[in-house]
Amino acid sequence: MASNNSVSQYYRKKLEQHELTPEEWTAVRFAVLKHTLIAAATTVTLGVSAFYYARSRSWTRMQSLALASAGNVVGLSLGGVIAMESGMKTVEHRLQGSGSQLLYLMDRYSKATLREKLGDQSTPPLDDGSEQPLTAPRMIRVQESDEKK
Repeated sequence: MASNNSVSQYYRKKLEQHELTPEEWTAVRFAVLKHTLIAAATTVTLGVSAFYYARSRSWTRMQSLALASAGNVVGLSLGGVIAMESGMKTVEHRLQGSGSQLLYLMDRYSKATLREKLGDQSTPPLDDGSEQPLTAPRMIRVQESDEKK
């Protein structure tokens, strides 16, 4: 298990303290709205189909509602997993190439978490007292000269 002062915990703390820029806020809001609708549609679809399946079996109303509730729970779970994964990819795609601090922290956190889950101890844990400045790598754009020869 990872200790409290591990690298992933450091980046998690930085992510929690990060204030979103307007561009980052727009990307996150878009992903949440888009993928919340996916989760809701999955929930409703499975719940309604479970309800109609139960009604077709000539069960009592309570048995039909119980199966519909189970369908809603399964739909919410599946929709949530799908929405989380695709939402993160959407945020990464929309912020790619912008030099976003959020994207940088998300990348570092996911790599540190994966490294800790695999048991790779090549990166030493960070001290609680040391504040290491984090700067997002800026994309260098090559500009063509406007000079005409």
